[in-house]
Amino acid sequence: MGRIVLRVPLDFDAPIGEVFDAVAQSDPPEGPGWVLWSTYFSGPLSPVFADGEALARWLTTAEARPPLLDRPLTIEQARRLIKVGEMPTAVFTGGEMVDGSTVLDE
Repeated sequence: MGRIVLRVPLDFDAPIGEVFDAVAQSDPPEGPGWVLWSTYFSGPLSPVFADGEALARWLTTAEARPPLLDRPLTIEQARRLIKVGEMPTAVFTGGEMVDGSTVLDE
């Protein structure tokens, strides 16, 4: 379970935080837009942006935080997420479960 960066049409308008209609189609259509996608419930976690940098900047805002992250990402973490294309929901470190964004610090 995690979050992945997908390329979708700029006018892709699936509701944020809701399950994408997998009956109609298994994956969202491809396009030039950028969106953060949940692999847990198979749906968008962000609006669609025209470029990866705009998505990265959005990921640093309070709007991106609940319930997406424990805290907004730093711009460096957000840019790394855009580059690698995925991050886990959570990881275990030192016997504790922490937000998966910690893998973006490495």
